[in-house]
Amino acid sequence: MKSILMGARIAQIRWCTSIVNGLSRLVWFHSAFRYLLGFAPTRLICHSLVGYRRPFSTLSEASAYASRFLPGHEASDNIRHHLEMAEKARVSDYAALFFLRDLLPNIATVLDLGGNVGNLFYCYSRYLEIPRQLNWIVCDLPTTVAAGRDLAQTRGEHRLSFTNSLAIETSVDLLIVSGALHYFDEPLSQLIAKLSSKPKYIIINRTPLVRSSGRSPAILATVQDAGSHLVACKVLSVDVVISDLERAGYKLMEFWDAPELSLNIPFHPELSAPCYTGMYWRLASSQP
Repeated sequence: MKSILMGARIAQIRWCTSIVNGLSRLVWFHSAFRYLLGFAPTRLICHSLVGYRRPFSTLSEASAYASRFLPGHEASDNIRHHLEMAEKARVSDYAALFFLRDLLPNIATVLDLGGNVGNLFYCYSRYLEIPRQLNWIVCDLPTTVAAGRDLAQTRGEHRLSFTNSLAIETSVDLLIVSGALHYFDEPLSQLIAKLSSKPKYIIINRTPLVRSSGRSPAILATVQDAGSHLVACKVLSVDVVISDLERAGYKLMEFWDAPELSLNIPFHPELSAPCYTGMYWRLASSQP
């Protein structure tokens, strides 16, 4: 009975979310949403209707709430899903491939943060000639890292290595954070500080960023619904991300859209990302 009720609740949340997100495409509904959310009782009702898709104050709060319904990153379907998605490049990959093509001859080590089982490496190796001596390190959760090692061994891929910690002694030339930045609670500058040295280059891709007029958004997290699993993610301000990396000594070289993905927060169109974002950064003190 409990599983039936849970299934019905999830179906209701998805149905309500679909309707609200559809209505949010109508400009005049933006004002209506803001009006409804201005009152505590109606705000409580609205957020209750969309359940785990509502806004949360912190990433940990969103993750704890979502875990009541379905598993998160550790779901077995998560690895299979991302491997299937990596069978061919997506629209946003081509910008990353463009910059990576010029960098590959001059770098020795890539750190793929949140790289799952190395799916980005397998995808990009179909389009670029990745040097045999390149060390491509994937950092992810322990269970995912174990699956990645098994897959690399099965495929006879020796350029891939795996870790679940940023405390690595190897000097990193290029940091790639593709589809993962919004899953970390710490700013990217703090994650970089855990490395033995700053990477010369950073490629960020497929990250939902919102404009916040120079202020951090009041709503800091939400939950993505991947069908078989739910994943908590942060709502990141583009201004905050840029200023964070600039303070860390990086210069923004390019900025692009990832139109194949979007993040919609029901009742909060002002904090929804109609498309994801990609960025290419270079350490200001390094040579071009």
